Amino acid sequence: MQDLPERLAPLIGHQPTLLFSVLLVPHVFAGMTCVATGPIAALSPKRRGRHPAFGSVYFWALAVVFVTSSGMSMLRWS
Repeated sequence: MQDLPERLAPLIGHQPTLLFSVLLVPHVFAGMTCVATGPIAALSPKRRGRHPAFGSVYFWALAVVFVTSSGMSMLRWS
């Protein structure tokens, strides 16, 4: 876990703090989940089954994106 900032440094251009790195990893995965589940939920028929299931996954993944982005923005407020 201590080497996480060093592993992320080539991807983002500089070495982030450990807390920023810990927030960034779930942020990226939750964002990819939103990209995958959002269109499926939106294009599914509005009835029981696929639409509410993928919609719930999308909603909670978006909540994770919001929380992690809020935390990362507070760390880099300036």
